[in-house]
Amino acid sequence: MNLTKNINDEEIVKLFINSQNNKYFEVIYDRYADKIYRKCYSFVKNSAKAEDFMHDIFLKLILNLGAFHEDAKFSTWLYSITYNHCIDHIREIKKLQEVALEGDFEDDSDPNFEEMKSMDETRKTSREPGALNYAQVQSLDVAAQVAVAARKPAY
Repeated sequence: MNLTKNINDEEIVKLFINSQNNKYFEVIYDRYADKIYRKCYSFVKNSAKAEDFMHDIFLKLILNLGAFHEDAKFSTWLYSITYNHCIDHIREIKKLQEVALEGDFEDDSDPNFEEMKSMDETRKTSREPGALNYAQVQSLDVAAQVAVAARKPAY
């Protein structure tokens, strides 16, 4: 008879932390491995990558289990670790893809190199929130000069 079936996750975590007995971690693994795998798969759409992520997450779990303080349910805490791990890797992949794409424009032997580079820079700045175009910068410069002139005392 398995006594751990009737024990909630938070108690299993306490038992594992206090005893460092692997059988308690195995209970956590058995309860959550499939859920974590499915969540990872929903992000990466690749079974091998999802399995790697799952193993990475359980490694993080072992290393950080002492940080669990029952502010939330264990399942919620583990879900946030899973979600953050997947999102971090997706961001890293996107960043690497952007760097690779930017590197493609470095072929200055192309006669349109300068034009493409200029267009790329314009595209980047137009997507950035709060980015100003040349005319807007000029009008701000004029407004700043007027404001400074207005503050100068007249002699």
